[in-house]
Amino acid sequence: MESFLSASSSLFSHVGEYLNIQSESIKLNVAEKTANLFSKLLFAFAFILLFGVFLIFFGTAFACLIADFTGKYYIGFVIVALIFLLACVILWIFRNRFMRLMVMNAVLDQLINETNND
Repeated sequence: MESFLSASSSLFSHVGEYLNIQSESIKLNVAEKTANLFSKLLFAFAFILLFGVFLIFFGTAFACLIADFTGKYYIGFVIVALIFLLACVILWIFRNRFMRLMVMNAVLDQLINETNND
């Protein structure tokens, strides 16, 4: 009977250690996924910001170029504004298709990376 009690207490202590290790593993996994997500979001924000600055300078230069051809600055800026408006409308129309593909690819990439790490 005593051997059964000592074996069962040993078993319970091992189960407790196992549960502690599993909880630490889950915490580390969540921390890793959170850090990965944060770094991707930070990169996307920086990329969008820099691309926006590029578009501002490019649009201004293109508007000035058109203004040289037409002789009036406002015509160049209106044409560039209409081009940007057209691009925004096209992106708005196809937003579901673009976003769905990006999210699906990100989820599949995360799942593939997770199974390769295990």
